[in-house]
Amino acid sequence: MLRLVLITIACCVALAVLLGVVVTVGKASRERREAQTPGMAEFNTVNSAIVAYKGDDALGNDDDAKRIGTVFSRDLTAIRSAAFTAGDAHAVSMSEGHFITYCHETPGAVVIICHVPQLRKFAGDAKATLMQYAWRIAQGAVKSVAPGRSGRLYVGLRGIALYYEIWSGPLDGPAQKKQEPKVGLTEIYTVFAPPASAAKPEATPPAEPRPATAPAVAPEAAPATPEAAPPAAGGTKP
Repeated sequence: MLRLVLITIACCVALAVLLGVVVTVGKASRERREAQTPGMAEFNTVNSAIVAYKGDDALGNDDDAKRIGTVFSRDLTAIRSAAFTAGDAHAVSMSEGHFITYCHETPGAVVIICHVPQLRKFAGDAKATLMQYAWRIAQGAVKSVAPGRSGRLYVGLRGIALYYEIWSGPLDGPAQKKQEPKVGLTEIYTVFAPPASAAKPEATPPAEPRPATAPAVAPEAAPATPEAAPPAAGGTKP
């Protein structure tokens, strides 16, 4: 019996060590990918913020972006309630049933990502239909907050861990791309990438010291030339 207990303890310890190694290696691998992909780390930070409900249905990188996210979350929630079968009210959800949305805007693009409660339980055609609604709602949300704005729009719906698809296109037209998450998110990273720092001018190397020049020596004064003596008074004329 004691032997069995010892074996069980040893197995548990080994499993814990193995899990620790896996987590450490996974974290190191993610950090390496983030360092090599501009904008990935910034996106992952906000992406993790829409998993659990913390009192806000919408987040954004500025006031207008947050207002856009608020309109999007509100309208998508209404469509979900009106056009789709209700989910399991007793299911455990970190989002507590809220469509937590993050909006990120730059001068040339708007990104809207949203956590859809129980998205994993949607059938394939239901996910596609919800994505179509989400695209139109996103365009309407941007126009309601910033009318006349132009640029590119990116929309992504995710469940607990995975995105369904990433759609992108003009703010005032149909989606041009409907991509798998791995490809679509790569494009979104470029929107989150901080602007490249201005290249610093190369330092001008110091001028090489010039050899010291000996001070010029003033030439010695030439001896004065004696003036011709005047002829003696009463001298004979030639």
